[in-house]
Amino acid sequence: MDQLKLYLYSQKYDIITLNETMLDNTVADHEIDINGKDAFCYDLHKIFQTQSSQSPDPNSLWQEWKTKFLLISDMHAPQMTRKVRSEYAPWITENIKRHIYHRDFLKKKAVKTGSSNLHDAYKRARNDLNRLIEKTKTEYFTSIINNTAKNPKEMWKTINKITNKKSKTTNITKIVVDDKVIEEPEVIVNTFNNFFNEIGTTLAQKLPESTRTPESYIKPENDSTFELQNVTEVEVFGIVSALSSSKATGYDRISPKLLKDSAGVITSSLNQIFNQSLLTGVFPDDFKVAIISPIFKSESKLECNNYRPISVLSVVAKVFEKLISNQLSTFLETRGILTQQQAGFRKKNSTETSLLNSTNKWFINMDKGYLNGVIFLDLKKAFDCVNHDILIRKLKLYGCSENTLCWFKSYLTNRRQMCKIGRTISQERVIRCGVPQGSTLGPLLFLLYVNDLSSCLSHSIASMFADDTNLTTSAWEVHRRYTKPVKF
Repeated sequence: MDQLKLYLYSQKYDIITLNETMLDNTVADHEIDINGKDAFCYDLHKIFQTQSSQSPDPNSLWQEWKTKFLLISDMHAPQMTRKVRSEYAPWITENIKRHIYHRDFLKKKAVKTGSSNLHDAYKRARNDLNRLIEKTKTEYFTSIINNTAKNPKEMWKTINKITNKKSKTTNITKIVVDDKVIEEPEVIVNTFNNFFNEIGTTLAQKLPESTRTPESYIKPENDSTFELQNVTEVEVFGIVSALSSSKATGYDRISPKLLKDSAGVITSSLNQIFNQSLLTGVFPDDFKVAIISPIFKSESKLECNNYRPISVLSVVAKVFEKLISNQLSTFLETRGILTQQQAGFRKKNSTETSLLNSTNKWFINMDKGYLNGVIFLDLKKAFDCVNHDILIRKLKLYGCSENTLCWFKSYLTNRRQMCKIGRTISQERVIRCGVPQGSTLGPLLFLLYVNDLSSCLSHSIASMFADDTNLTTSAWEVHRRYTKPVKF
């Protein structure tokens, strides 16, 4: 840690340009006056008290609910577009703001009058401001680094802020595809959507066929059956009232902030839709639409492959998924179905527990005088390559009932995605494979998809954190392990 601090201090960063705050992004937001919250909830209560559709179709029920909610929310908290800073500037003090105002005032006067004295005064004010900003930023970041010296996680957050490493801007004006330069916004956004949509399917088609079926590695769960149960209003209220107001709004335009503010009013009606979905085995179509944004990773900004998709789903869909995930997770953990070699997305497990399990295994082998042979696997686009048919068959073997399988089939199939860059939105495309990115239920389904990996191994032991896997084998001598074919 001390060496890291010395390295940072030795770098001659341009404090003026680091972490610049340009107004280059716009967001759509809903603002509701504190005094208008009661009126908003009152009007929602009245409209949801009116006669509702008796249709058994969850899609019809949802569309009616959405229409009512948006009607009242647009009345009390109409959507507004506003500019936001791409990076926040916590080092800006009231003193700096006064100097900025003074600099701008002198500049306007100098331009308006043409006075050389005012122009000189403006330049002095500008230079004073730059020196003040440099001094203030240096003191601020030095103080932050010193205060986080004993907390590596917080220190790296600070370093990323200083270097703008975590910038989330998606202003893409040009890409290159097949040596052809593309600059039209509509073509760029559709190109990205096609790329993200097809990459999982393309990779999955390249996977070699096995002589054994995926189900052959799973021991059927004959002693217990998993049946999705109706959710209660208490459960729905608990999740809705705990929503983060800062989360993005999905395709359905339902604001998480407004949803949270009205939790006590809308819980009953949402509970009805969720239970009707479980009864009919139909996951509403609106819940399956994802809006994805490409976020730059590294290397050339002209290549689609150097961007990763960030997916935004309906916040109501995430509430519903959380309820299902709780039920499924409880069943899996109670029955001990998930392999102990998997540490990803599980309570009381983390990257630390996965690392400790692996290193402990290696040290035990070393204490016995064995040599460790370890293969580290990096599965490319693992979540995007999940085959829906294989996943459903595995869910059946793990004990899911027919009604539950019907619901999961509806959840996985006919999902759609659109890509958004700035204010330009692509055409829709159907997602043919993979578990939903950005979802609550997707990671748990992925764990079940790869749960039988350890059963495939004859001469090695797996250690997994979601799709990050290492395989360990050991022997007295290297040639002893390889006298027989090793199957991984």
